[in-house]
Amino acid sequence: MAVIGIDLGTTNSLGCVYRNGKAELIPNAYGSYLTPSVVSMMEDGRLVVGQPAKDRLIAEHFLLEHGVARQQLRAQEYAVLLKQAERCKKLLSEQDEVVMHATVGDQLYESTYTMDRLFEESKALLKEIRQVIGRALKDGKMTIHDVDLVVMAGGYSKMPLIQKYIRHLFHQAPMVQRNCDELIALGLGLVCGVKERKEEIKGYILTDICPFSLGVATINEADPDRAYMANIINRNTVLPCSRVRRFYTASDQQDYVVVEVHQGENTYAQDNLLLGKIEISVPPKPKGKEAIDVRFTYDINGILVVDTRVVSTGVVKTHIISQKIPEEELEQRVRELEKLKVHPRDLSENQQMLERLEALYQEVYPEQKDQVQQMIRTFEGFLDGQNPRQIQGYRRYLEKAVSVLEYYDPFEEEFDASEDDWDLWDEEEAQDPDGEETSEEEFWKKEGDDHSWTS
Repeated sequence: MAVIGIDLGTTNSLGCVYRNGKAELIPNAYGSYLTPSVVSMMEDGRLVVGQPAKDRLIAEHFLLEHGVARQQLRAQEYAVLLKQAERCKKLLSEQDEVVMHATVGDQLYESTYTMDRLFEESKALLKEIRQVIGRALKDGKMTIHDVDLVVMAGGYSKMPLIQKYIRHLFHQAPMVQRNCDELIALGLGLVCGVKERKEEIKGYILTDICPFSLGVATINEADPDRAYMANIINRNTVLPCSRVRRFYTASDQQDYVVVEVHQGENTYAQDNLLLGKIEISVPPKPKGKEAIDVRFTYDINGILVVDTRVVSTGVVKTHIISQKIPEEELEQRVRELEKLKVHPRDLSENQQMLERLEALYQEVYPEQKDQVQQMIRTFEGFLDGQNPRQIQGYRRYLEKAVSVLEYYDPFEEEFDASEDDWDLWDEEEAQDPDGEETSEEEFWKKEGDDHSWTS
């Protein structure tokens, strides 16, 4: 199976494959790796795609600014204008000011593009950049102070204006490599190799994020026609993942539950995308006395496995939501997802940590018990949240903290049975170290010795 990765950008597009043990970019008909994502139509109806179309677009903006019609230019003049447009585009990525000029007949036209002009014309774009980056930091529960390095990717990374703006946002200079417009495509080439199961990179594991929250509809007692959205997998969760959440019956003697699976960020389920419905029977009981566990298992290929389990009976009903994937491949991927269906509480490393904390709680001083108990509560909270990264991070912290509290030893030196110069217990010497019998009363009254005490 041959796989090609395409970085379909709004400005330029690139293609990449994995072969000869590395990611290789695919050149276009002009010998360039970058193909501008522009399509232009010539006067005779021919379509022009890529670099020529982009240069033509810049040239037409130049003519529009000076009120010159395309028909006024001879073929040679238009060719020179296209060359000037290409030059202007390249220089604008390297310096603060660019002058573009062209001659039409006997008239010379000139336009100057500066950083200030570019900034004024780009305010709306910069605002969008700020919003996108801000949302990413917020979703990652980070601030700009948590960012050690900013690596820029994409052709616009070369523009001084964009670099200065990123520096302004993060208070640090971003890293801009010469091939920054090829980085995404090269990464896609590596992904292609993993999907092709190439031997040299078989150890790589692909991860992605969930672009939209996935959840179920839950009853809204104030307005039954507008069910709430209860998230099970939140937006930006690292994939593949598996999450479970428990829900209770909403009415007396309820004998079935309809699980509506939705995708989206809106409060009300009906405003999100409905992906599917599952109906499962439950034993009739008073309101809130019966429960079902709903587990979502989601992978990077868009396969969502929904397991609904009746808590009292253990009956499980499974529904698979996926794109059009061959049946055999779907079955194989579903089997691979089975290993994710383990609650973090049931993993041995987490159980061992809870056992250590519980044992430590019994051993520490009374004034330390509250501290250890808070550790237990926090760790259990992360386990309930089922976020592997948060659990792993806090467990690493606990490893250090618990080790410090467990270590305390008033006898710091190690015992060595081979030593010969011990002071062993001598009952007679202990009773009379000076070789003279002394009564207890006389001992405490001896002058010159520090035996005074108070009772």
